Amino acid sequence: MLAIGAGGLDVALAMAGEPFYMVMPRVVCVTLKKKCKKGVSAKDIILEVLRRMTVKGGVGKIIEYSGEGLKHLTVPERATITNMGAELGRRLPSFLQMNRQRLF
Repeated sequence: MLAIGAGGLDVALAMAGEPFYMVMPRVVCVTLKKKCKKGVSAKDIILEVLRRMTVKGGVGKIIEYSGEGLKHLTVPERATITNMGAELGRRLPSFLQMNRQRLF
C-alpha cells in the first residue's frame, strides 16, 4: 500500500470535477548488507545515502531500504533515517515491514 497526499489546489480541482494526475514515483533500493561496525550510527547511514544521491537525487522517488543489515536497526534508528531522508527530496522512505516494528 502506498499513500501520498495531494495539495490543496489539487483537491479543490478534483472536487470541481477536474482530473487528478500523478506520476508513479520511481523506487530506489538501498541495500544494507550487514550490521554496521561499532561507532557507525543510523545518522551515518543516511548521510552516506545523501552523499551518494545528493540533495535532489531523491526528488519524485521512493527510497526503499532492504537487506540483512535491517534486522540490526532499532525502530528509533529507522526513524532517524526516515526523518533525515527528507533532505534527499524524496517522496517517501520505506522499510520492509518487520516484526520489530510491529512490537514497538
